[in-house]
Amino acid sequence: MRTLFGSCLCVLLISSFLRFRPVVAGCERRESGRFDLHAKSTDIRELANVKVAVECANERQYLQQFRFDRGVSLEVFYEYTCCGIPQSSPMPICSEETTTWDEPGDSMHYLDRHHIQCPSDFSYVNSFRLEASSLTRYVRYVYKCCKIPSSLGSCVQLNTPGGNDGNEFQESGALVYLDRHNIVCPTDNEFLSKWILTHPREGDISYQYECCEWGSMTMGACSVTQVTGAWVPISSSSGAETLTFSYGTSHEYTSALENSETEDTEAAWSREVETEASTGFEVSVSGSGFFASVSGSVSGSYSRTDSKTVAGSTSRSIASRHSEAFSTVSTQESVFQHEVPGNGMCFLWQWQYTVRDSCGESVVRGQDIRHTPSAAQPPCCLPGLEVNIEDSHQPNCLAVEDGGDTYLLCPPPVKESLSQNGVAAMNSNIRNSIVVSLVATLLSVFTTMIYTMFC
Repeated sequence: MRTLFGSCLCVLLISSFLRFRPVVAGCERRESGRFDLHAKSTDIRELANVKVAVECANERQYLQQFRFDRGVSLEVFYEYTCCGIPQSSPMPICSEETTTWDEPGDSMHYLDRHHIQCPSDFSYVNSFRLEASSLTRYVRYVYKCCKIPSSLGSCVQLNTPGGNDGNEFQESGALVYLDRHNIVCPTDNEFLSKWILTHPREGDISYQYECCEWGSMTMGACSVTQVTGAWVPISSSSGAETLTFSYGTSHEYTSALENSETEDTEAAWSREVETEASTGFEVSVSGSGFFASVSGSVSGSYSRTDSKTVAGSTSRSIASRHSEAFSTVSTQESVFQHEVPGNGMCFLWQWQYTVRDSCGESVVRGQDIRHTPSAAQPPCCLPGLEVNIEDSHQPNCLAVEDGGDTYLLCPPPVKESLSQNGVAAMNSNIRNSIVVSLVATLLSVFTTMIYTMFC
């Protein structure tokens, strides 16, 4: 009999431990911190405890399930499940949201004043916690919503089974009775986007919530926000040789389109980038180093930490020059060769664009390669606008059209020679210093002689 009782108890404990804790691929079960709660407590301000925050590991995870739980003794905590967004999706855009400050009342029923709801379609809840005001007794929920570009999937409205709120045990509104409700989406591919506590009938509570499933990510949703161009150091060479480099566009995120529209949306994105670059793009001019003037007679140094905007006919010309790179997806086949001259050690630079859009960041590599004497001497001109391409590190650049703007990506050298007026002024100062010193010396000698003769 004792053995049977022990076996039953063991099964009961194991079943309790495994309850609502599915282990699924791509998802992970997590727990908040724990704190002691009196069994009959009805004060929801106790939930405003930093230990019981529900937080997924990072913004690329969504909340798929959560449940208020009880451990041994008086311990309470949240157990919840976070799943990763589709691997092919871009970086999410997240924002912190809050419910309205409201009085906590004297019962968990007052949680029905707080509707957690992400502000836009297909935004998922990534974290939430209850916050108590430091000035009043009011409370509110603080939660994070994240969104990624997605085609329309489907959402479903669900409810937890109505459960007793403690009324039948003369404990109406006690917080511990929240443990009867497991807020969980039907599949791992669905995320929680909103929920609220409701009262379906006297003495019962229930959670009403929404689960949405993922659609496919679309490149068309990745709106271009900024295009920046720069000469990027990519290699060095010690003599004459032929090197192979890649060109085209590569995304830090992966397009999830696996249908016939993939090529169309890639083309649309490329056209948008080229249009944005034609309208105007930033050029990075940060760095420092040393260089010589065109004549070689003046040397100097520079320190560059700013950026410039290329616009007008210049931006249109440069963007058109790289039209093929914008529309080519970078692969092992999209390569070109560059001949390096045999005139000693040199550093090679490639013209690249960094494109930021609502999905993340992409890099567009052109076929313009320049070589300079050192890594501290980057090319000074926009691609194709050098007076002499073999001396691209010299600050001698062309304009796209007569009278147009000339863009210098490195500042002119700081001259170390002095002007004739400067030299004359310096010589005058030296002469004056010599005269003053000589007069002071003579006065000292004269004073010594007088003292010797009469003292």
